[in-house]
Amino acid sequence: MDVAIDGNPPSRMDATVPILEFVFEGLAAGEHPVLISDVIGHSESALVMIVEALPDEQEAPDWLAKWVADLEAGAVEFPPRSITGYEYQGGTVYYVLKESCDQFSDLLDANGNLIGHPDGGITGRGDGFTVFSPENLNGEEDCLGR
Repeated sequence: MDVAIDGNPPSRMDATVPILEFVFEGLAAGEHPVLISDVIGHSESALVMIVEALPDEQEAPDWLAKWVADLEAGAVEFPPRSITGYEYQGGTVYYVLKESCDQFSDLLDANGNLIGHPDGGITGRGDGFTVFSPENLNGEEDCLGR
């Protein structure tokens, strides 16, 4: 599979089977054409909007910076797929999405304390107590720093 934005290939590709992550670095804000094609000749095109990053209002909390460092060093046995920060009910929460949908996702408070498991697990409904949905919320995606 190939992916190009503005006719340019990705800066790098992180391949974690079965997920491929195409990373494009240094793109200017604005609308960009994307072309996705596979090895047998099928292709799909679309437009993506790149928005300017907002200036950092605050650095990542110490516990999150340490966790990300441990993830990058390979010191975490089951690394998450993503960590996204959200402003939710007057505070900051971190939604930790696991690699497998059979694993509980975690919802952490600003201090890194577990609030609960809003989804995932065998039923896909989490622990049945924690109410949180990232749908329609704007989050600071990829707190993993990738």
